[in-house]
Amino acid sequence: MMMLSNILLNRESIVPLVAALLSVGVITIILRRRQARPVNKMFLIYNSSILSWSLLPFVRMNLMMWLDPEGATFRFLLPLVILALFLSISSVATHWFLLGAVYAGKKEWLGGWRRAVIYLPFVWTLVFLSNDTLRPLFGRVSGVELHSLGPAFWAFLFMAYSMVIWPLRWYIGTAWETKEAAYKRQSIVMAFGSTLPLVGGALYIAKQIAGTGRGPNLTPVFLGLTSITFAYALLKMDWLNILPHRVQRGL
Repeated sequence: MMMLSNILLNRESIVPLVAALLSVGVITIILRRRQARPVNKMFLIYNSSILSWSLLPFVRMNLMMWLDPEGATFRFLLPLVILALFLSISSVATHWFLLGAVYAGKKEWLGGWRRAVIYLPFVWTLVFLSNDTLRPLFGRVSGVELHSLGPAFWAFLFMAYSMVIWPLRWYIGTAWETKEAAYKRQSIVMAFGSTLPLVGGALYIAKQIAGTGRGPNLTPVFLGLTSITFAYALLKMDWLNILPHRVQRGL
């Protein structure tokens, strides 16, 4: 426990707070580019989702220090925080997929029923975590942690991981088609950055399954590394400025 300007903080919560600040830095870089291409807009939304995913664990970790765990306010807010956290994760997966579709010119995924399918993790989370009756099928909240992971959680996890992994071949394939080394390096760095949260999530889930709930959640560390990777791509590799021609044309 520590105190910052008379506000009690969980020491471990500093990590997601730093990750959130790194996300703010990436978002600032994107906004300074002042370009209205679809890929820029989608990358901005994607990083805003990462910001939300980073910030909500900070709130979750400190909720028991800011509020009485037995009080009505805590019991009211905790399910909302958990819901918002998983909606943020859903948004990261969905908008990474859409970013890949924009980048690779997969216009069939940008409208119609296919685009509706992309938002399935978001709807799934909303249905199960906003309903007291269905919530146990997703998991049981103990303290501020989600335990006893249910079938709805595993279905959500499959959807979210699939939507991050599937577009990787679009990024790499589009870059390789150009036969330009700069595009190839960009695609590899972006693919690497996007998979880091998956590693953090997998480690957290493995810890939950093993029943070793103690110890830090490393997901915010990997989110921070993702933002550092994206900042490197933006500043050192000119990501969003140097793009394949069909991306620049807004396809």
